[in-house]
Amino acid sequence: MSYVFSLAFALVTAAVLVGGCATDESGADAFVGSYQTTITVSGSGTQTFTDSLVISEGSTSDLTLQSQQLGALKASIIGATSFSIDQQSITLTDANGASFAVTIQGQGTATDGVLSANGTMTSPNGVRVARRR
Repeated sequence: MSYVFSLAFALVTAAVLVGGCATDESGADAFVGSYQTTITVSGSGTQTFTDSLVISEGSTSDLTLQSQQLGALKASIIGATSFSIDQQSITLTDANGASFAVTIQGQGTATDGVLSANGTMTSPNGVRVARRR
């Protein structure tokens, strides 16, 4: 079963480089910062969660998206204002406290400090709308 998720981001703070010739060759500076977000999961129903998200330069990927609700997500920069949420498995917890794995992937953009992203979560057993464990 496949569910669609969307994230709406509002920039809270952004990293600012101070110095003469500091540059970021990876392009991560366009995305790095702390965000207040709304996550909407839809499929057989719709549920919305508020979230805090911190985006930082990754060590095993271009970016790390640390979501209060979804945990750490790896993402790749695909353009000056675009990124993709790499396909990966994460563990969520349903309303009864049971853990289950989903595969998540998506894409997003950053323009003038505003990020938006969407994608899919799939599970062989069907996704139960849940919060990150």
